[in-house]
Amino acid sequence: MKKGYILLFVMLLLPISVHALTGSVSINCGSNTVKKGDTVSCSVTATSDEEVTGVSAKVVINGSASVQNFTRDTSLWDDTQGSLKNDGVTFFTITSGGGYSGNFNVGTLTLKIADDAAPGSVNVSLTSLGFVDSLDEDITTGITANSVALTIEESSSGDSVPPASSEPSNNPTTVKPSEEQRKLKEDSKLYLTELQVEGYDLGFDKDILDYVLEIGDEDYLNITPVLNDDTIGSFVVDGNSELVDGSVISIILTPNDEGEEVRYTITISKTTPDDVITTGDNKDNKMTTIIFASIIGLLAIINIVRILLNKKKKDVEV
Repeated sequence: MKKGYILLFVMLLLPISVHALTGSVSINCGSNTVKKGDTVSCSVTATSDEEVTGVSAKVVINGSASVQNFTRDTSLWDDTQGSLKNDGVTFFTITSGGGYSGNFNVGTLTLKIADDAAPGSVNVSLTSLGFVDSLDEDITTGITANSVALTIEESSSGDSVPPASSEPSNNPTTVKPSEEQRKLKEDSKLYLTELQVEGYDLGFDKDILDYVLEIGDEDYLNITPVLNDDTIGSFVVDGNSELVDGSVISIILTPNDEGEEVRYTITISKTTPDDVITTGDNKDNKMTTIIFASIIGLLAIINIVRILLNKKKKDVEV
């Protein structure tokens, strides 16, 4: 009889086991060398260990470029569903048929290098990643993405290098430029020793001029720059109001003499509910519900076993 109780207990627990979907979204722009005014086509692919019926991601660009268009792979995704969202940088694809797993195409992202772009780097990365699984549930965790760096070729005009950045990490997102990207000049006497953003860790380094910060719904940030020597220059903070996704806050250092100004930048990345695919009912609390149901089920099983044992005991006494 006890073996029967154990078997019943195990069988009731089996449906509680849950496997979390994991995957990635990747962008590949082919040649990483571009010229000002170029139109660049980048392929977007994805991988998933379970069936996926939708993909969504926000494109974050640091440098002199912009998102021009997104075209889904119509051989896989519904012809009438999937494009750029209203923010102009979030793309999505949906299929009403069977989903896809393993490696599969998502579409083509078209970027435009600014006509007046100076030599330097443009970093393209993906954030706010979302999958829709076969149950039409939104999956926003367990998904990773890459980033690509495009190098704008030197022009004969000798323009200075524009603000650029590299691969973002977790919130808050700090950009760590590569050797070819914009840094403080070695002979500069004017720089910041600190750049504090209340509520966030910017990962500040005085030699790194450009950062990306993923924030909540703030319209304004409390920023505290600290000059290395306030007797040789002054600073102003520009763009720190009515912050939206893609806003650029500039901390401009101006020397008291005739030297060159120094400009630190913070590019804002905002995550909003619109950045996630919302087909079907949103079940972000799926795991919490499963855990709660598991606990209730476990308590119920214990009570059933206790009742059966008590009944057996009474039967023996009779």
